[in-house]
Amino acid sequence: MGETKTVDLEIVRGDTLKISLEFVKELEDGTTVPDDISNTVISFTVKPDYVTKDEDAPINKDFVASMYEVSSGVVVLIVDTSNLEAKTYLYDVQAVKYSPDGVPIEIRTLLIGKLKVKPDVTKRISQIL
Repeated sequence: MGETKTVDLEIVRGDTLKISLEFVKELEDGTTVPDDISNTVISFTVKPDYVTKDEDAPINKDFVASMYEVSSGVVVLIVDTSNLEAKTYLYDVQAVKYSPDGVPIEIRTLLIGKLKVKPDVTKRISQIL
């Protein structure tokens, strides 16, 4: 599943955060192909600090790859940020690969860093009928 990357993110509060992850493996000849991400749960967690429990985190979301994502090796995490305050948080993205009988066999932190949430001006969302 690759090395852990440190990436700091910045977003305006209320905007949709999209994180694209590519799961590939390198073959002996140096080419890459989509990695097998079936039976994998990807978790995105945002916290104000390291001591906050996952269940108390403002964002604690799990994603399971669709059939298309499994075959392509690309997963896009889509997260609503409207419940966040404008400040800097800590985040990480973890992937947990499970055996067919539901036992975790590999846990990997893919991304880790700071998420800076800037204040927004517009608070309403227009509805189109």
